[in-house]
Amino acid sequence: MLTMDNIMPALRVAKAAVTGTPVPGLESAINAVLEVAEMVQTMKGNLEDLPGLAQKIRDLIKVDLQNCSTELKERLDKFRNNLGALTPRITALAAKSKLKQFWNSKKYEKEIADIKASIMSYMQEFIFSNEISVLKLLEKMSIKVDHIEESVQKLAPEVKQTNNSVQQMVPEVQDIHNTIRTQYVAQTLAKIRYVSARYNAPNTPDMCMDGTRTQILKDIITGLTVPSKPSERIVLLSGSAGTGKSTIAKSVASILAEEKHMLAASFFFSKNYAERREIDGLPLTLAYQLAHHSTEFKDVLLHFLNQDQHEILDADPKLQFRKLVVDLLAQIPASSNPWIICLDALDECGQDRGQVFLRWLSDNIAKIPTYVHFFLTGRPDVPSYLGHDDLCLIMHHICLDDVEPAVVEKDIRRYIAYSLDGSNWTPRNPWKPQAHEVDQVTELSAGLFIFAATAVRYVRTGSVVAGPLKSLKFLIEGAIPGDIHDLYFRIMNEGIVVPAKMDNLGKYVYDTSLCIVQAILGLLEPMDLTQLAAFLGFEETQVRNVLIPLSAVILLPESGKIRIIHLSFREFMTSQHDGSKLCCTRSDLLCCTEKQKQELTSKVFQTMLVELKFNICNLPTSHLKNTDMPEFEEKVDTCIPGYLRYCCYFWAEHLGTVSHNSENAEAGTKFLENKLLFWLEVLSLTERIPTALSILSKFMMWNKDTKMMKFAADAKHFITFFRPAISQSTPHLYVTALALAPMQSEIAITFRPMFSKLLSIQKGQMERWPATVGIIESYEAKVSCMAFSPDGKTLVTGSDNDTVRLWDAQSGAAITDPLCGHTNGVSSVAFSPDGKVVVSGSLDSTLRLWDAQTGALMGHPLQGHTKPVLSVAFSPDGKFFISSSRDKMIRRWDAQSRIQFGEPLQGHTHYVLTVAISPDSKLIASGSADRTIRIWSVHSGTVIGKALQGQNYFFSVAFSPDSKLIVAGSRDKTVQLWDVTSREMIGKPLCGHTASVQSVDFSPDGKLIVSGSYDFTVRLWYTQSRLPLGKALQDHTAIVNVVAFSPLGGKFASASCDHTVRLWDTSNIDPNILAPGEQSLVGHTQYIKAIAWSPDGKLITVCLWHAQTGAVVGMSHEGHTDAVTSVAWSSDGFFVASASIDNSVCLWKVQSIISGDTQTQTAYTCVGCSVAFSPDDKLLVTGSDDNIVRLWNRESGSLIHKLEGHTDWVTSVTFSPDLKLVASSSRDYTLRLWDVQTGLQAGEPLRGHTGWVKSVSFSPDGKLIASGSDDETVRVWDVQSRLPTRLLGGHRDGMESFLHLAANDHTAQVWFVESGILAAEPLHGHTRPVTCVHLSPDGQILATGSEDKTVRLWEPRSKTVIEEPSEKHCNSESFPVFAFPYKNNFIKPMDPVVFPSWSIQRDGWVLSGTDELLLWLPHNYRQGFWMPHTKFIIGVQQTKLSYQHFAHGTEWINCYVPLKQVSLYLQ
Repeated sequence: MLTMDNIMPALRVAKAAVTGTPVPGLESAINAVLEVAEMVQTMKGNLEDLPGLAQKIRDLIKVDLQNCSTELKERLDKFRNNLGALTPRITALAAKSKLKQFWNSKKYEKEIADIKASIMSYMQEFIFSNEISVLKLLEKMSIKVDHIEESVQKLAPEVKQTNNSVQQMVPEVQDIHNTIRTQYVAQTLAKIRYVSARYNAPNTPDMCMDGTRTQILKDIITGLTVPSKPSERIVLLSGSAGTGKSTIAKSVASILAEEKHMLAASFFFSKNYAERREIDGLPLTLAYQLAHHSTEFKDVLLHFLNQDQHEILDADPKLQFRKLVVDLLAQIPASSNPWIICLDALDECGQDRGQVFLRWLSDNIAKIPTYVHFFLTGRPDVPSYLGHDDLCLIMHHICLDDVEPAVVEKDIRRYIAYSLDGSNWTPRNPWKPQAHEVDQVTELSAGLFIFAATAVRYVRTGSVVAGPLKSLKFLIEGAIPGDIHDLYFRIMNEGIVVPAKMDNLGKYVYDTSLCIVQAILGLLEPMDLTQLAAFLGFEETQVRNVLIPLSAVILLPESGKIRIIHLSFREFMTSQHDGSKLCCTRSDLLCCTEKQKQELTSKVFQTMLVELKFNICNLPTSHLKNTDMPEFEEKVDTCIPGYLRYCCYFWAEHLGTVSHNSENAEAGTKFLENKLLFWLEVLSLTERIPTALSILSKFMMWNKDTKMMKFAADAKHFITFFRPAISQSTPHLYVTALALAPMQSEIAITFRPMFSKLLSIQKGQMERWPATVGIIESYEAKVSCMAFSPDGKTLVTGSDNDTVRLWDAQSGAAITDPLCGHTNGVSSVAFSPDGKVVVSGSLDSTLRLWDAQTGALMGHPLQGHTKPVLSVAFSPDGKFFISSSRDKMIRRWDAQSRIQFGEPLQGHTHYVLTVAISPDSKLIASGSADRTIRIWSVHSGTVIGKALQGQNYFFSVAFSPDSKLIVAGSRDKTVQLWDVTSREMIGKPLCGHTASVQSVDFSPDGKLIVSGSYDFTVRLWYTQSRLPLGKALQDHTAIVNVVAFSPLGGKFASASCDHTVRLWDTSNIDPNILAPGEQSLVGHTQYIKAIAWSPDGKLITVCLWHAQTGAVVGMSHEGHTDAVTSVAWSSDGFFVASASIDNSVCLWKVQSIISGDTQTQTAYTCVGCSVAFSPDDKLLVTGSDDNIVRLWNRESGSLIHKLEGHTDWVTSVTFSPDLKLVASSSRDYTLRLWDVQTGLQAGEPLRGHTGWVKSVSFSPDGKLIASGSDDETVRVWDVQSRLPTRLLGGHRDGMESFLHLAANDHTAQVWFVESGILAAEPLHGHTRPVTCVHLSPDGQILATGSEDKTVRLWEPRSKTVIEEPSEKHCNSESFPVFAFPYKNNFIKPMDPVVFPSWSIQRDGWVLSGTDELLLWLPHNYRQGFWMPHTKFIIGVQQTKLSYQHFAHGTEWINCYVPLKQVSLYLQ
């Protein structure tokens, strides 16, 4: 008798023989065999040891045997394959429930004994096969190894020499590594759009003169580096205009950076510069500078950007500040020295004068490491913004207005004496002021450094013409300036002289001077000398000559931008109150008057109308992204002058400064209708597309013309819809965006006539913009729940990967990383009414609370439910929240204490699937699997009135805003309205969904209802009329789990198992159920699992479709009550059989289906995974999840044979052509052949696959079998020998069918059977995993079905031209014709096969085989997009393009034909 006592000694000897062997994998393999044997020897007759045994077998299978001898490897492989075939049986047995184990213990003991016996038999065969002991094989290997070692010894000197050479190469390799690392760092940091606002950047203030401000500088430096109170982390310097705050700030920053090396980052705000007067650029700039300050910070920043799924570089600045500054600072090791961040002139930061930043700092200061200190400056109003904020507790405030006048006067005197000393000038001058003259200027300054600095510049400027002495006398004698405004007046009055009446030259100089100064004061951002002169139409020397006399107030650098020196000068020149000296005496000098604003605005529009043009940078091809274009940056710098960029960036802001009159309205209209696309071109080239929407929004706020309002709104849709393409590749503004814009789009109507050589859409052209306005993609998991914040700005989602996440509802950017805390899927989420807290419920039976600002967990899990939590809701008054569960209970929780109050609400007799709270916080509505809705009193916890009785489960309930109605979504596929008072349903249920309604919600005004369904669609309904608003929204590709209206109204969101949240705008929804001339697309609403051709090739099923037109023929088969997994046609075409997991296999008459009669002829009771007709149509074979293959008489429906042998689900069955055999595949990793006559298994199982075998098919001659598996391979077997003849591989994910193969990598593949090689490139087009394939009987068309709900028909053999863009502009060119010679399902090589290997990337780009950008597809075009060699797509709105006039690649510029040429052509 065979026992382990015979086996173990031999295995132990084998273990000893291989211990220490140099053969890789051999020792591990023998040890693994021994461990399996020891496990079998010691295991008992129960199920507890089975998981461990299965794991030991898996470990053995994983061992690499490549280096073993052929004989030993073959023996080990056979042993491993035998054990591998047992693994599914072991796993299935181990998974039996405790209850089943109890009742079937004797049965399971026998099964375990059988398993042990099988393993011992396999082991004996392994050790003693053919009477050759495995020990002999090991001995032979040992001898070979000895010979090898001798050879190795002889090679030792050569190996040593090679090793030395390698060592010599190490430094070179390290240098290469360092170079690559440096380039990577530089390229990544270059993506950060920082602002040049550092303390030492151009156009920042001067530093304090040596010897001045010494005590204040010392106090500030001390307060920042060694504060007297350890808690003080902020030094705030305030003071009136002109007191020298910015000069001090620059000196402090310089000392901290260059002497103490403690300056981590700095930002000097300025009203003179657009990027420096707003907070938007601050976060990225700080992050960029921090990365240069610290290697540790640089590393965490690079890692974050590399892993970024938030699109953080385009996100909201507040989010950027938290994610890129606050959170990253918290991740790096603490520093022993302070890091100081200097922010100057907060009063010049935005319209709020720095208040937004102070709120950011207050909200996040607790998370910022304590070694990070802040130095802030601003006018006296800045400290007042803090009030009683906690920042005051950690702040040291220094006010320059409180400094002793004598101290200030001493510093000013020193500054004046030094600055007026000619020996300190460049070039040097021998003149030096007298002491009393210095005293006089000091006295005039009256404690203001700005007066002293302006006076010094006045003297030095005047000295060029009159000499320094006379220039000083002009200042201190005569009409002595009493304050800074008097000094400004003198400078301007002397610099721009009013000409005499007949002085034409003087008049020209005067007009030129006014024009230049008015432009400098009116521009929203400074220009340099070259750009300003070009913009105004002057010579550079003219501009320079005008500005030199005004150098005391306007800085004219040798290089850099011209700017006013101090904000107080702008205030003086633009102040138009009656009492100002300028208004009273020289009103002609006033700047920024209404007339001047008008002139400047007109100049901006004139510039754009003249200079904007198509392909302004002469980009050579449309096949590249901007960043990959040759010499791209040089082209942008050369072709788009600074003044033109300025006009493109600020035209809407200039419009906002003038009134809406006919002249301005005409300018705006003319610009948008003629130059909109060329304007977008500039924004794309300069990476400013994200600003386009805000620019157009500003225009719309100013505009009063209805037509242009519509045009601008359409332009915003255009930009939003095509933003990825426009941002990444400028040519695709035209090549893709304009070509694919909806027919009724104002942009398309206006501009397409000028672009005649674009793609055109033959099928699926959008009439108008879709309702979707944004998509949030959750790559990690399916989105199971979602809720809006009360302000509508944030979305919270919960997912099946146990996480919660916060998103920006406007941009779609992730605000937080996935928030971890639950240990099972998150089923429901809700915001508190103040938006500060999120509550989540989970399948782990707990609730969690989260800080909505930081994402931090608040306290411990809330426990009480004994089964999974299914729904949560916050009360509108914020006092409590509720939860429901599979434990049939509803629990109430106090929001403050987070403790349950009252007893659980009990009354439902099944799961409580959904709960909602009335707007007045007095009522709770609950929906249950017991088919009722109950209304409860929040106060008493009792049911009010009778339960609302439905026909099926209620998955979702919601109160109307007035608390009078409840809307409910039901498993019966309907939406129902109930009256809260009468408890009666209002009218009939709202019908339209084709599967259960998962979620419902009311709009904020109560006029609309939104519903989301298991049928993948979202629908809108009018509350009053209960009629649908528009047609179903079909953008989702999986179950819609939840829908919700934004509290702001007009927009709603839907979350789905397709990993997305979609944002919708109700204004974009066509109120007509069907648009004029549009036919409803009837088709599948869920995954397509099976397809089959009729014998004549004219029809396709499950749903009957016409193969030529794609139209539905008759009704779909609606006899099944659950998923259909397989379909088959009888050979005479009269019958269709379908198998389903609803425990039935149905037989249908095709003619009855076509005529609308969907009654089944015969129903067979079994769980059908697969079904097939015999070649003579007399028999049916089915495979099911009870591991059994069944043979049926087709006419009588009687069972002929039960074919038993598989140990797991039977996934596929088929007859041999001669009707003698049935082949079956299974999840037990095997195929089996069965004798049709006897019902017995024909031979041993076919083993070789290492995953579920999902499909099986005979060759037409019956000699071969092919099988497809989850192990990513297809195996071809010889029927006679039962041995594999071919192994085909190539899919990146598991196979679903063959030989035209479908896979989870979204592709189908075609193989040559005889050679075992790919016949062509994979067939790309589906947007979800391909689940089934089938070839038409004539071999002409391949049909593929997918989880994307579509059937695609491919024409691999047709001689019909299917267009593909060529490199050059094409009129009638196409890609080469390809052919598939084959017979039925098996391809035999004949002619070469050529495929245009296009692919659709996840981000929407359609790439050629050489990764060239062909076009970009919006989401709603991707699912139904015709790839090359597609014949038809069924079940979705199709997108078929014509490439007949498609100019692309290096010919893309030919797509544009200027309007004049178009007019001439038409004439």
